[in-house]
Amino acid sequence: MKSVAGKKEHLKTKSTGVKVHVISGKSEKKIKVARKNAATKTLESQGIITVSEAEMDARAQEAIKIAVKRAKICNKPVAVYDKSTKKTYLEYADGERKYVE
Repeated sequence: MKSVAGKKEHLKTKSTGVKVHVISGKSEKKIKVARKNAATKTLESQGIITVSEAEMDARAQEAIKIAVKRAKICNKPVAVYDKSTKKTYLEYADGERKYVE
């Protein structure tokens, strides 16, 4: 792929499921993008992310769990993606689901 200023360029895919992209420009930065649903502990053990990044990831996941729990307690709907039907729906505290179009 040709290098264009400010554009991403796919470099290679490692067996770890991490793609390396080069951001063209003055600095030619390399950015690692993990595969979808990659386990934080796996990425940390392979040296792809640092300990502080793994801790930040764990905190973010916990914050999401707390936010969903709080929404259910306050009787607010929670947006959920159904992988089998590939549709998004709102789930209410009483268990009712309304699919979004």
